[in-house]
Amino acid sequence: MLFYDPDPRLREQLVHSGRLIVRPPSDQVTTTKEAVFAAERVLAAYDLAVTEGQDHPEWRATGQWDRLIARSYGDLLRALEGQDPATLADTLERMFGSRVSTGLSMGGELGYLSEPTSRDFYLDWWIDGLLCLSSYLGLLPETMDTGQAALSSGAVFEQLHRAVRERLGVTIAFPAVCNAWGVEFDGVLTPRTAWRHLHSAHAMLAEVVGVESPRIVEVGGGFGGVAYWSQRLRPGAVRYTIYDFPIVNAIAGYFLLRALPDMPVALNGEPSDAASAQVSILPTWRIADEPDRGADLAFNQDSLPEMPRDAALRYLSIFDRIVRLGFYSENQEDAHLWDGGDPSSAQLRLPELEDSMQRLRRTSRFRAWMRRGYFESFYRPE
Repeated sequence: MLFYDPDPRLREQLVHSGRLIVRPPSDQVTTTKEAVFAAERVLAAYDLAVTEGQDHPEWRATGQWDRLIARSYGDLLRALEGQDPATLADTLERMFGSRVSTGLSMGGELGYLSEPTSRDFYLDWWIDGLLCLSSYLGLLPETMDTGQAALSSGAVFEQLHRAVRERLGVTIAFPAVCNAWGVEFDGVLTPRTAWRHLHSAHAMLAEVVGVESPRIVEVGGGFGGVAYWSQRLRPGAVRYTIYDFPIVNAIAGYFLLRALPDMPVALNGEPSDAASAQVSILPTWRIADEPDRGADLAFNQDSLPEMPRDAALRYLSIFDRIVRLGFYSENQEDAHLWDGGDPSSAQLRLPELEDSMQRLRRTSRFRAWMRRGYFESFYRPE
């Protein structure tokens, strides 16, 4: 799971100094008028998507996500169906510290806070994420030995943390919304998932560095982490559209409204659509309306392998049609069997689907920088 061998001595040194701490989610969450206003917008967008979705049954959640929604998203479903913006705001403002964000972020990591041993592992995991991002950015000296990073002291760790901030050109503090939690170093809170979202955003922006106002389309945007860091890394320049299931869009829409209060964020049905908003969050079927060559990049992580084959091929066909520069994938290839006795239930592998695209051809493929078992692949027009 970790790329680098944990260094308990270094971890304990940083913890005992008081500079490295786990900040758990808060028991006291305040719902502000801004939170209620964001929830009103989310509720209107969700209601419209549910109505629209009746005409698009082929785009509904299936497989893993159908089960996950049924198992973990009951509180959010009840809040959405209750039609009370204040209740919805209270639910979503607590989401990173609850099961509401299970499968997307911090909600699935709460178990690591239960006992000292698991908290130590969580700190090691967080440190590993920083090291992976540092290596990707070319900042981390490494030995020839597998799993060894040249970190000799807390002072060297501090230098590396500062070098990452300077290379990215942004503070890596996560916004204080939605009961965010994670690890603090020198008072700066960075959830573990932020490391990989920062990497994804940085890698994509490197591909469009010469485009004045690049447009990125993401399928399966989760809570909006990659969209958020894309805006932080290149503020005011990137136009970003997320397509996802209505209930997941409720999470992403709320987070991005709260995390980017000064940026034009458009939800489904609002007057400002994907053509003029900086960030747009729309239901899955709306991607079929994308114009030919209307986006610079398409991006997907964590979801193509989890889809039924026909759904994955549908998205690849759309990516093939709409992008000008290419399609970037960060996905696992475990080929997990949903039904142990049925080989046809195996999760998909992108290399076995890529020939379905007419224009796009794979130009690079390598093991992912941030996660074991994942591959980063880039497809460009032939």
